[in-house]
Amino acid sequence: MENYFFSILGKNCEIRNPCFPSPCTNGATCQDLGSTFVCLCPPGFTGSDCSQNIDECASGPCLNGGTCVDLVASFECACAAGWTGDLCEQDADECLSQPCLNGATCNDFVNAYTCTCDAGWQGPNCEVDINECASSPCLNSAVCQDFRNFFICECLSGYRGVLCESNVDECASDPCTNGGFCIDGIDSFQCVCSVGYTGTTCTQELDECQSEPCVNGATCIDQIAGYECLCPLGFSGFTGPNCKVDIDECVSNPCLNGAQCTEPELNGYVCLCSPGFTGGHCETNIDDCAAAPCADYENCTDLINGYKYCTCTDGFSGENCETNLDDCNSDPCQNGATCIDGIESYACQCVPGYTGTKCDVAIDECQSNPCINGTCIDLINGFRCICSPGFTGQKSNYSTYSCLSSPCENSGVCSSSWNQYSCDCTEDYEGQNCTEGQYFLFSHWFFMHVSQFFCFVQFPHLLLMDRRVTLR
Repeated sequence: MENYFFSILGKNCEIRNPCFPSPCTNGATCQDLGSTFVCLCPPGFTGSDCSQNIDECASGPCLNGGTCVDLVASFECACAAGWTGDLCEQDADECLSQPCLNGATCNDFVNAYTCTCDAGWQGPNCEVDINECASSPCLNSAVCQDFRNFFICECLSGYRGVLCESNVDECASDPCTNGGFCIDGIDSFQCVCSVGYTGTTCTQELDECQSEPCVNGATCIDQIAGYECLCPLGFSGFTGPNCKVDIDECVSNPCLNGAQCTEPELNGYVCLCSPGFTGGHCETNIDDCAAAPCADYENCTDLINGYKYCTCTDGFSGENCETNLDDCNSDPCQNGATCIDGIESYACQCVPGYTGTKCDVAIDECQSNPCINGTCIDLINGFRCICSPGFTGQKSNYSTYSCLSSPCENSGVCSSSWNQYSCDCTEDYEGQNCTEGQYFLFSHWFFMHVSQFFCFVQFPHLLLMDRRVTLR
């Protein structure tokens, strides 16, 4: 009713208020213009009644790929990765979070960054300490110690240099004396001493007289790189640097027939005769036929250190007829036999399965008829039996069917041998087929089944059945 009064105006209530009720929406203010009205829209709305939401995204305010979200009298920009700001106009600084470590420099890019690492570091964020020893820079088995952006090589003795690449010259100090020659090694040196000196650095003079080079009573005088022998005065027969050269009694050539003259003792000589001669001066020819070297006492002619004309008997050869001719050279034995040489003969030792003078005859192992119930096939050093039906075994000596008919009754056990069998009966039966009953005990009544007749006998006492009664 109240609104109704506001909507009717005029002295005589003849004018209607167009703003009551208000036609404007979304909180707009209705302005009365007499017979009409105007809606004063709040920010973000338009239209005669302010019912239309203004699209602030229509002008595309968001930059750099940002997505515009329309609001009431406003908008928001959802920026693409790497951008920020109300309109996504600012490049996002990925370096603000200080991702680069260990003093590295951060380089900002659109939605990305890179780290410029200080020396000694690596990795996307310069988080990895570079192992300068990984490439094994130290040489000659040196130990590498890794530090920040550098390394140190701990050299073995005898090496030096940043990488232990240089061999220390132990000869640089000239350790070898008395003209010795120095050979450099690894953490060592070796001196090759001049003649007459010895020791690690050639400081010791060699005593050449220590080996007692002077003989026959001579006196040794040591010198540098040498010695001198003073032979005893009046010691006849010896001379030379070591006083060991005696006077040569062989100068006159006393030995004959090419013999060698030697002086094993002072003031004397010995003749070493050439083969075939003997005597003090090797003047006598030795009779080489005296020892009868020819076999069978054949004729022998003496020569100088030798003889000739040995005539050998059959089966022998050689200079002295000492060699037995090998009659096995022609391989007379056959089939793998071993040949044994004799005097102008041979013997063959045959392998199993062969016989004959030359082992050329194969032994017939079937000749003795070893197969009892079958056919024999001869082999080398053996035979094989093809057994007749019903037999088996190496010699066809076992029957395969004697027990097949189950001849043993009353639980007897059958055993076969050759073409026969035997029954192992239980304690209550006997006989070839376990059919004969032994003694049975009954009380009062005794029942017998003899052949096809039945007998009932009453006894006042227990009776024994005659085991000869056959039970069926």
